[in-house]
Amino acid sequence: MAVLTRPESPTVSSVQLEGRSYENGKSEQDAIRFRQQAGEARARAAAVTNVIDKEAWLLVAEDWLKLAQAVEARHEN
Repeated sequence: MAVLTRPESPTVSSVQLEGRSYENGKSEQDAIRFRQQAGEARARAAAVTNVIDKEAWLLVAEDWLKLAQAVEARHEN
């Protein structure tokens, strides 16, 4: 089984989304969008048959979820 090398995890300090810059991922709407993106990446992972592609999509989904959780954590404080 092929193993993908994972790059450094993304941060929320500056996120580019649809051509707009969101400093510090401030909007609660961003967290909703990030969770939607994670869901889309999981759906793509389920749709592919290539193991490497599946792993890559699952890593993308995990990163979107981490971004959503980071935004939500900032709103809890």
